[in-house]
Amino acid sequence: MLKKKNNPSEREFQNFVNYTSKLEAMEFMGLVRMLNVDIFKNDKEKTPRSFEEIFSEVMDKFIQASPMQRKNIMKILKAAVHKKA
Repeated sequence: MLKKKNNPSEREFQNFVNYTSKLEAMEFMGLVRMLNVDIFKNDKEKTPRSFEEIFSEVMDKFIQASPMQRKNIMKILKAAVHKKA
């Protein structure tokens, strides 16, 4: 029996990107930490990775997350974005 992949719907992914784009820098870094994404390259100098690399990995981790994890992430993002309004 094939196991169904639980990828997010297109709408859910668009909402994630939309909410993420409205985060402040420190809030975004919290999301990066929550998703366990490295912000430094694996070299001796601890060179920071570019924003594009970090954001790409954040999106990949969101897609790979379980439906329950995605739901919880979206709740946190909504709360962070709406607290400013």
